Amino acid sequence: MKRILVTFFSISILSNFYAVGQSKNFSRWSFTAEYVTTYFFGDMQPIFTGVVPSSLSEINFGATAEYTFTPIWGLGIDYYHLPFGGKNDFASFKTKLDNTDIIGTVNFTKCIFPKTNSKFSVNATFGVGFAVYTSQYKYPDPNSSTLEKTPHNMLVSSIPISLLFEYNISKSFALGFRTHYRSFASDNLEGVPYLNFKGVTNDYIGGITFNVRYKLGAENKDHLRNINTITYSPDTVYNNLEMKFNNQGRQLDSLLRALAKDKIDTDGDGIPDSRDMELHTPKNTPVDCCGRAIKVQEIKKFVAEVKTKIEVIAPLVNKAPTTLKIVPIIVKDVLTNKTIVYDVVPPIYFESSKADINADSRLVIAKVAARMKSDKSITVEIRGFCDVVGRQSYNDHLSRLRADNVMNLLVIEWKISASRVTATGKGKVMDPPSVYPGNRRCDFFFNK
Repeated sequence: MKRILVTFFSISILSNFYAVGQSKNFSRWSFTAEYVTTYFFGDMQPIFTGVVPSSLSEINFGATAEYTFTPIWGLGIDYYHLPFGGKNDFASFKTKLDNTDIIGTVNFTKCIFPKTNSKFSVNATFGVGFAVYTSQYKYPDPNSSTLEKTPHNMLVSSIPISLLFEYNISKSFALGFRTHYRSFASDNLEGVPYLNFKGVTNDYIGGITFNVRYKLGAENKDHLRNINTITYSPDTVYNNLEMKFNNQGRQLDSLLRALAKDKIDTDGDGIPDSRDMELHTPKNTPVDCCGRAIKVQEIKKFVAEVKTKIEVIAPLVNKAPTTLKIVPIIVKDVLTNKTIVYDVVPPIYFESSKADINADSRLVIAKVAARMKSDKSITVEIRGFCDVVGRQSYNDHLSRLRADNVMNLLVIEWKISASRVTATGKGKVMDPPSVYPGNRRCDFFFNK
């Protein structure tokens, strides 16, 4: 028994480490309330009322709490109150038993059919625990008919096994019934002294329970009991996001081709004639975005400003973007006359006083992960910002929490090395000094 307990606790600890490597964007806790019907198997036969065991008329009930690690399996704890009775030619008895166990659950339906979205599931549970019971017994002999009791509470180890059939009636609730078998390391749950034949045959209880399950948080996040293993897999999520990015990339390319009708550049300064305000600038003359020549004094001033101010604040907008757009920025190096193209990942945005990452933000983070996986030499700095509401200390903490949540998603779910990701909190954005949605964000800065 000690070995079984050690094994179960070891599985629990290892499961926590495993869960850290999975996405945290799911709800996992669930609870059941159960009505129990039992049948006692031991040295004495159950008392019957007609053809029905009298134990069915007793108030038997139970409850469980379970933490689901994947759509296939989870760990939990249960409690059952199981009164029962029996008799033979020599005595009659009534026992009140309370049973608590650590249980493991395996979802056979999703294990065999990983793509299924069926609301019906078949689960098996196995556990180990202990029970406390007291008994009252009476001999039929008129000279010895006094009601006797066990001198104190009796403690015994238990092993429960069950098969659970469950149907999800909504995201948060499910109905089910289970057949259960509970074996106890005792040959005398009846409590009658002369029946205590240790080591001969252990007693056990069988029966059926009817349960209602409540899945905590399932209305706000997908509960792992409601989804299939394919949806849960981070690799599958990455592939689906990659397909979305490819489709968006093709749409963006089509748009750029439609806009770039005029590719003629008469003076070769890199600015198309359609927006070149000076069509005949001399060769190798630095120009601005409209093709106008830049004076040497302006170049020196620009270079000095770049050296003294290297932090760029992302554009402020009134609401977060609904689709992911990768904005190319073309920069012409005035010293080497080389053209450099940057892919700028847009910021991700947060609700007021929150650091939760929504579905749109996850698309942006997936693009960041894809870019870093394609080039192992790239590192990224994530900078978190807040609006002006609240104390400075509160906003410093919230901005850092937002950056940390994004970093954790890259490191834990997308397996980006922690040495390549830095998170910093910048606190309040004072310009504009208002409750501005664009200020509640995280920016990405890449280095190579």
